[in-house]
Amino acid sequence: AEAVDPSLLTLTLEGEVVPGRLTTYWLETDAGRRPAPGPALVQVAGDTAGQGAIVAEAMVCDIADPQEGYDWFGQCGTPAVEIGFSLYAEQDEVTPLATQAVNAQGRAHFGNLAPGIYQLKSEGANWCYAESDRVDANGNVVVEADLESHVWSFVCGATGG
Repeated sequence: AEAVDPSLLTLTLEGEVVPGRLTTYWLETDAGRRPAPGPALVQVAGDTAGQGAIVAEAMVCDIADPQEGYDWFGQCGTPAVEIGFSLYAEQDEVTPLATQAVNAQGRAHFGNLAPGIYQLKSEGANWCYAESDRVDANGNVVVEADLESHVWSFVCGATGG
């Protein structure tokens, strides 16, 4: 990869922004493309203080089944736009708290959530692999105050948007 002089980059932001939250940076490593949390330059304001959020992303993979050692983040770059997510309370698998279709970038945002444990389920397609930066031992998403929890889901054998 070619190094870029940071002084040549321009970042233009619109709307209300606040500094100091966490964000996800994408790193190219010998093992492939990986997400890494770090301090944000700026974060668009929107969630209420003391609340958390879940950001779910769905990407398409051109493999039929999960494979050991597969570079999910590097090889699955096309957003899966014909999918949605339903959010459930930890102990309720019947009545969703919210359901959202993903946007053109394959993302759904569930904001202003009370800190706690939530279940996230796909609608319209099943993922074959998923990762998150905040889950418990049972695979439930952990929401903390003033933080975003991220879930990256990968749909095998599907086509993108």
